[in-house]
Amino acid sequence: MAEFRDLLFALQEPKELMAGIDRSSPAAGPWALFDQAVAAQRDGRDGQAAQCLRQVFELGGETRTWLWAWNGLRALGVAPSEDLVGQVWGVVVEVPMPGGLDTLAAYADGSARYINQSGKVLVWDLPPPNPLHPHFEALFPAAHELVTQWPAARPEKPPAGHVGITLLTPEGPRFATAALGDSEVSGPAAAVFSAAALMLQALVAESEKQGAPAAQNIQPAADPDLIAFKTGSGDARWQALGRIAERGSSAVLAIVPDMLSCLDGADGTLKLLIMSAFSGLGPGGIAALQAATSHPDARVRQWAGTMLAQLKNQT
Repeated sequence: MAEFRDLLFALQEPKELMAGIDRSSPAAGPWALFDQAVAAQRDGRDGQAAQCLRQVFELGGETRTWLWAWNGLRALGVAPSEDLVGQVWGVVVEVPMPGGLDTLAAYADGSARYINQSGKVLVWDLPPPNPLHPHFEALFPAAHELVTQWPAARPEKPPAGHVGITLLTPEGPRFATAALGDSEVSGPAAAVFSAAALMLQALVAESEKQGAPAAQNIQPAADPDLIAFKTGSGDARWQALGRIAERGSSAVLAIVPDMLSCLDGADGTLKLLIMSAFSGLGPGGIAALQAATSHPDARVRQWAGTMLAQLKNQT
C-alpha cells in the first residue's frame, strides 16, 4: 500500500510514473502523452517533451495528471506562469494512529482518497455538486491561506503527536507539521485540519450510505484504459471501453463502480452509448450485468438492474 500512498502526493516525474503503469494494453489519454514526453526527453528533444506535457492540460481530467505534468515541466526548466503561482490543487492530511497512518487526500477536481491506518482505502470520484462539495469549498480556501507560509518541501511521515499537511501546487509540494493535541490543531493549520476532519466524516458516512464497505482494498497500479474512459471524451472514451470489453465480462464487471462516476448526471446519449457497449458484449456483457445485481454497492445493484431492463426492451 506504500505505492498507492505515494501516488496520492503526485510527486513522480513522468518517467517514474510510467514505469509503474500496467502495460497489458496501449497507453491512452494523458498516459499516452506522458509516454511521448518520456521518449522525447530520452532522445534529447526537450521542447517536444514539454509540448506533450502541456497537452495534458488540454484534456482536462484528473487533477493529479496536471500535477504530474508540472513535475515533468519543472524538470525541463519550465516554471509555472504568474497566474498559477500560489494555486493549491490538492491537500493531503496525515495523522499517526496506533495502527499506522490515516491519510486523506483531496483534489481540486472534487475527488478524494482516504487510506485508513489498517491499509484499507475509500475512493471518492463523484463529480460536483455532491454531498462532499461543501467540504471542498471549506478546505481549499483554508489551504490557500497557508500556501505562502508553508515551506517548499517534500512530505514526510509526521512524528507521533503531530499532523502532516501537504499542499500540492504547480510549483511543487509545500509541507509542514503541526502539533496535535486532544484531536485538535491550533495555529495557522487549524482551519485546514478542521475542514479535513469534517470532510473525512462526510466521506465515510456517504460511503456507508451508498452501500460501499467502510474500507475496501484497491490495486495501486493504474489502468490506462480505465483512466482514459473516466477522463477522456468522444471517440477516445469509447475506444478505451472497447479495449476493456475485449478482456471479457469479468473485466467489465470490475469497472462498473468506476463507470458510475461517469453515469451520475450524464445525459441520455452518454447512457445510451454505455448501454450499447454492454449490449455489444453479447452474453458476456449480460452476465457481467447480472453479476452486478448482487454487488455490495446499492448504486451498482440499482444501475445494473436498470441496464438489464433497458437492454431487454431494446431486443
